[in-house]
Amino acid sequence: MTALSGDRSLCSPKGELLGLFLTTTIDNCHRYSRHGARASTAPIVGSGRPRLSNGSCLNLRRTPVFGTRCHWCPIVPRNPARADFPDTLRHMSDAPDPWHFPRPALAQGLLETLGRGLTSARGLFASRRMGKTEFLLQDLVPAAHAARILTAYVNLWDDRQDPSAALVAAIAKAVKPGMLEKLLRDLRRPIKSIKASGNIKALGEASLEANFADERHVPKAALPLVLQELDRSRKVLLLVIDEAQVLTQAQHTDFAHALRAALDTRKQTVKVVFAGSSESTLRRMFARRSEPFFNWAPLEPFDLLGRPFVYAMVEKVNATTKVPLSATDALAAFEALRYTPEFFRRYLDRYLTHPRQGSAAALEHTQTHIFESADFPGQWRTLSTTEQHVLRMLAGGVTDLHGLEARKQLGIALGRKKEVSRSMPQHALRHLLERGVLARVEQGDYRFEDETFADWIRRAAG
Repeated sequence: MTALSGDRSLCSPKGELLGLFLTTTIDNCHRYSRHGARASTAPIVGSGRPRLSNGSCLNLRRTPVFGTRCHWCPIVPRNPARADFPDTLRHMSDAPDPWHFPRPALAQGLLETLGRGLTSARGLFASRRMGKTEFLLQDLVPAAHAARILTAYVNLWDDRQDPSAALVAAIAKAVKPGMLEKLLRDLRRPIKSIKASGNIKALGEASLEANFADERHVPKAALPLVLQELDRSRKVLLLVIDEAQVLTQAQHTDFAHALRAALDTRKQTVKVVFAGSSESTLRRMFARRSEPFFNWAPLEPFDLLGRPFVYAMVEKVNATTKVPLSATDALAAFEALRYTPEFFRRYLDRYLTHPRQGSAAALEHTQTHIFESADFPGQWRTLSTTEQHVLRMLAGGVTDLHGLEARKQLGIALGRKKEVSRSMPQHALRHLLERGVLARVEQGDYRFEDETFADWIRRAAG
């Protein structure tokens, strides 16, 4: 079994789901964390593509990391005397995800839209855990490969401190594997030796001095060189930027401007899909004049999973258990879990682990552990009293927070004898938007970025 350092797999022991990072250990010893909230954390080690074989180990990371390459597998019990693994685990990384719900029509439609040439980019938004990344990696990218389109995928949330390096590396790997290492070695060489070698044709000498004086500018300097290699290949590249809202952070503005400038001149050969989990930030990214990607891509909601997905999962469940799950119960659970595929899979896992307890027990268990793992109480305590009351009102169905009735309600909640001024809910809403708790759909219309937080407020915060 081969595994890229940082590859993510989903494990379903008889308990909670936790993310696994597949790596090899330094000293070839056996170290395993146990599943659960008190699991110890082993360091993530290794680089490149290590091969897991006899004598290799898996390090478990305690923090849930629910990736898109999800596989069901047993947890290997700790046993220092044995250095082998079950066959299901050994071949896990190379097997297709048996629980993936394919969406070929959606992927093909997106490729056809970009292929017409009327637009070179699309923006997709969906809340976290709604199946967006899984679709991009398991449907869109394979469809592009089948169409002989070069494809670069990068998740900027994994490298939000330095998204430029991750993005340039992804493009370079797609265009010409192996070119980036040599390119970066050249760019990091002393300025005089680079001048002497004559490898500065693509950059002006003045910009060379400025860009290479600081190591942080190396990825920005490498971007045009990598794209020039694409130009020479005369091929089309699909660039998929997941969690693209990271580019809106102030420290990444210079690189975002450089990226747009590079893409502006390649609209026929570089097609871009911007995807993200923060609707409000993505709207600002494409709608605010001061942003580098202002008006650069139309933004639309990601097509969420529905009944066909539930029916397909129920069919898989019933093929593996002697206690069938009814489609009616599964649909009710999917609705109760806010139509969230990741949470629904947790519910299915609980049902398969304890089928005789029934669907209702599996749902209750799933909801309880979702709230616990999200640390909503901790998030709630960081909010001001006014912000808490504003969220209670939104969760309770109040829509016009600036109206007289809403301001009277807020005044009563705060212990005042009359309504509060319009500025009070305005300030609270602005802060909640900045923190990513809320998204503004249109003027005066707000919604929770994470509907599970709204559910928790209705159930636990009163």
